[in-house]
Amino acid sequence: MKSILPRCVMALFVVALFALSAGCTNGTKIDVVRDTTASVKAKPTVVYVMDFDLDADKIKLDPRRAAAERRPVGALVKDVKHSLGLSKTPEEEAHELIDLMAKSVAEGLSKAGLEAHRMASNAPLPKDGWVVRGTFLKVDEGDRLRRAVGGSGATGIQVAVTVYDLAASPKTAGLLQLDTDAKSAKSAHAMSISPYSIALKYVLAGYDLDRNAKQTGAKIAEEVARRVRGIEPVARAAAPAR
Repeated sequence: MKSILPRCVMALFVVALFALSAGCTNGTKIDVVRDTTASVKAKPTVVYVMDFDLDADKIKLDPRRAAAERRPVGALVKDVKHSLGLSKTPEEEAHELIDLMAKSVAEGLSKAGLEAHRMASNAPLPKDGWVVRGTFLKVDEGDRLRRAVGGSGATGIQVAVTVYDLAASPKTAGLLQLDTDAKSAKSAHAMSISPYSIALKYVLAGYDLDRNAKQTGAKIAEEVARRVRGIEPVARAAAPAR
């Protein structure tokens, strides 16, 4: 029972998550800090997506959840909370966000028709192609309970992104620099204010950071893909007449 109950509860909430999150729009804001891609003469054959940097101690936890984590609970309650994502440690949150971000960027690039590959942050760099690197500047869980009752307490993710041309000199500045800002938005789906609906929305609010990461990754991929498509190949010089 102990192992089955968390999975059953998780399945119910996952179904609700898909039902409530359908139709969510991507409101991630993108600021272009630097863009020299117009001077590039050849399109990259592959775009690498390196895991973004995120220190677990930089994650701002929901103050209510942080306080609750310090209270002793039974093993079954702890198991259920962990299955629902209600008790992730900062280290687990950091690992999950890094993975979601890189996966979302790579998938977005692939959907745009580009060859994209993920790579670890400590992997040796290839000699050609482009590489997308980034750093999480801010990760804020916000206040789940306030969001659950329709109030404030939004989550937030801010990321600084740089795209490099691996064929250029290592001292060369990045081709493209972006600053992104994603915040959780109120659900467009009406839900009655009852203890059950608030409890459901409280759990679903725990996935807002994941949604922020996926939407940010999708936006980054759009920006990079648009610039790759805009590169015009250099025309070959006509052969001299004989």
